[in-house]
Amino acid sequence: MGYEVKYKYYTKDEDGEYDTDETKEGSIKVGSPYEDLPLDNLAGKVMSLLARRNILVTEIETYEYKKKKISFSEEENGIKIKNKKFKFDDGPPVQCSAENDVKEHLQAIIKAHPEFLEGVAVVPTAAPQQAVSHSNEKVVSAPHKTSEQPIRREYYWPDDESWVNYARGTNPNMSFTLKKAYPIYAEKNEAEGRNILYKTRDDKGSLMWCVDKLFSMVIPRGDLTGKTDGGLSDSGLVWSGAQNDNIPALR
Repeated sequence: MGYEVKYKYYTKDEDGEYDTDETKEGSIKVGSPYEDLPLDNLAGKVMSLLARRNILVTEIETYEYKKKKISFSEEENGIKIKNKKFKFDDGPPVQCSAENDVKEHLQAIIKAHPEFLEGVAVVPTAAPQQAVSHSNEKVVSAPHKTSEQPIRREYYWPDDESWVNYARGTNPNMSFTLKKAYPIYAEKNEAEGRNILYKTRDDKGSLMWCVDKLFSMVIPRGDLTGKTDGGLSDSGLVWSGAQNDNIPALR
């Protein structure tokens, strides 16, 4: 069996006080006539109703619904249910849907008691995901790696200062360190055919073609301190070994 609870109540106003000027009515169904529910279920529903703080229940009535057999018989031109006759020519019967009855009942309850929806979480519809733009992200480039394998390595040891100036004509930003070995990836003759060019990479990682006169397979014996990182001479020392008036030649 099922139960129904009908009740009257007051709601709270904006100041938090119960509005006793307007009495509202509501009802709650517990189970259905097709369920065998104990009275504990009905008692729990009534107690939870009385415990609500947003309304003040003033009156409660409880009803019991049972599955009960009623009389039915066929008549000459129709049927009879509970001593009421229905003829076949009275028109089409009224079609009822249990699902529609439940839906209409719930809508009526919500309309009469909008406070029931308080605290009910509404799950929003997930919006379609959009591609995230990474246009503002800083792109960090990895150190340059070449797929070429050096054929050998040679030391930066210019033959003469003039060759450094000559190389800077095509590679003004080149940067090499004296006595440091650099990879030689390839070599070719200069366009005029007078010099040989090495394909190498400097301290900045720049790949370039440089004249072979900047490099040496070995570092000559003796510390030729006249050479500097830029291929230029120190103060008073030049490649030819000549000296200024105030500094002696180192030989």
